[in-house]
Amino acid sequence: MSDIKNKLKNVRDKNYLLKEFEDYRAELLGYARAYFPTKINDFSESSLGGMLLDFAAITGDALSYYMDHQFGELDPTLVTERDNILRHIRRAGIKSVPPSPSSVEVSFFIEVDASADASQENGILLEQTQLITIKTNTVVNSSATRFTLMNDIDFSDGVYDKFIVSERDDNENPTKVIISKRGFCVSGDISTETFSFGTDFTKFPTLTLANSGVTQVLSVLDSDNNEFYEVEFLTQDTVFLKGERSTDNNVYDLKIKPALRRFIREDNPESGITTLRFGSDNGKDLEDQILKDPADAALPLYGKTYVNKFSIDPASLLRTNTLGLAPRNTTITIRYMHGGGVSHNVTAGDINEITTINVSSPEGATASAVDQVLATLDVRNLEEAVGGTEGFNINELKELIPSHMKMQSRVVNYHDIMARIYTLPAPFGRIHRAAIRNNENAIFSKYLHIICKNSNGYLVQANNAIKNNISKYINEHRLIGDVFEIVDTKIINIAMNLDIKIGVGENTDIVIARVINRIINNLNFGAYNIDQPIILSDIINIVINTQGVTSLLTLPENLIEIASSSNDINRVYSNNVINLKNNIKEGILYPPEGAIFELKYPSFDISVNT
Repeated sequence: MSDIKNKLKNVRDKNYLLKEFEDYRAELLGYARAYFPTKINDFSESSLGGMLLDFAAITGDALSYYMDHQFGELDPTLVTERDNILRHIRRAGIKSVPPSPSSVEVSFFIEVDASADASQENGILLEQTQLITIKTNTVVNSSATRFTLMNDIDFSDGVYDKFIVSERDDNENPTKVIISKRGFCVSGDISTETFSFGTDFTKFPTLTLANSGVTQVLSVLDSDNNEFYEVEFLTQDTVFLKGERSTDNNVYDLKIKPALRRFIREDNPESGITTLRFGSDNGKDLEDQILKDPADAALPLYGKTYVNKFSIDPASLLRTNTLGLAPRNTTITIRYMHGGGVSHNVTAGDINEITTINVSSPEGATASAVDQVLATLDVRNLEEAVGGTEGFNINELKELIPSHMKMQSRVVNYHDIMARIYTLPAPFGRIHRAAIRNNENAIFSKYLHIICKNSNGYLVQANNAIKNNISKYINEHRLIGDVFEIVDTKIINIAMNLDIKIGVGENTDIVIARVINRIINNLNFGAYNIDQPIILSDIINIVINTQGVTSLLTLPENLIEIASSSNDINRVYSNNVINLKNNIKEGILYPPEGAIFELKYPSFDISVNT
């Protein structure tokens, strides 16, 4: 039998969409007057009923706030709490970005004995026993920091950047020749640390490095000289290795090696401290086997004269059921490079000292002959070192989350390649801005424009070392049919010429300084991208809304002009000239394709006349 009394009972409407204090109070007031008319009649602000309504409304408002806050913390673009930001960063797979070192190709000069020989291509025969090889890890010094040579420089291969006869005998035959070759150098210090592991087995052991700002882990070796390889995640059981150099000097054989011993790197984005985490296997079952026993894949016949079809993953022969071997009863030696920043971007010629030399002599060379060559050894960077930037803080890493969530292992779309370029591994430098433009002459080819900054914060072209690094890095991830042609970005140095009227009684110098500061702070040319236009109405609004300015007399098309040094040797511009008026469309100044605007010297390049 149904309950007629409960069926006929008034159903109270409830609103769960209230958000603000006033909404809660109004809803509660209507509710109290509708269902409790005989209990309390006075709900004014100073009454007991008003106090109860305020208490309940405040409680609802607070709960609504915290509910909104918690939902916001689930969104990586709205998250505000530090711990939640770090969780989103880790979930998106973003690695902490330490300060990056700068990189440059440094020229090494030596003077060797020579003699005339018509059989040689240039008619000069060099003394072969003096053609030394400068080895990796040679350290050169600049006024700001040290640079480490990352590749061997072999003077015996016959290919030189410079070949200058420095001495001749009375018959004008060459007796000494200066030759030079370039080597790729990266700034920063190299440190070595050792850690001992006992006989007790520990899963996923970790090691914390003493120095912050680690840019590259060079090697991790145990007491038996077994190497541990850095991987993206512990389930990755193979790594790529650089093999022997092929006939093309710029190409190396790429090899795939099973990584039984491996580790992942974890960086704290706040402290900059680096931790290495190893695997979870004790090595008893696998012993020293890198590959599974292929005999396990043999077909069981069991007396049958036939077999049915089956499928097998060939990669299963390379897989293990573990997450890598954990070190035990051994000593781990770790060599790593650390240090970087904008201060590492040194000018051309600043690298001129050898701190640590590491050489190997050719066969048959005597110690005195090698010492004679080393006495003439000199170094110079003929171009400025670029690529050094400051590390990313938590908020900057947070801004990378949307692009990383779209990023894939392959470079498929615009977001993929931008994410790859801007997260180029720190030891190979970093670019300031990049942009992609279609190549009209080839469907699958695209122009990749890049630009760097020097130590003074001015835009400079990327050197060949960084271009080669980007090319090799992208090549590992691009689709087979995609072609990217790395090209320089055209720098357009601009200036502003403003004629203004100021109010009566205003200080002219103060108003001019105020206009210049507002333009610098609001336009923020340092954050401009390649191909980004200048909206002229923004400049007009900034000027006319500056305190003390009554009007702007300069026409919009005359606001911007090409910067000129005006015979001032302290100011150097790119000298790229364009017709600015032809590039103005509907009040917007567009740069040429693949170009970027730069207001290089704001205090000089913004001219304000009254």
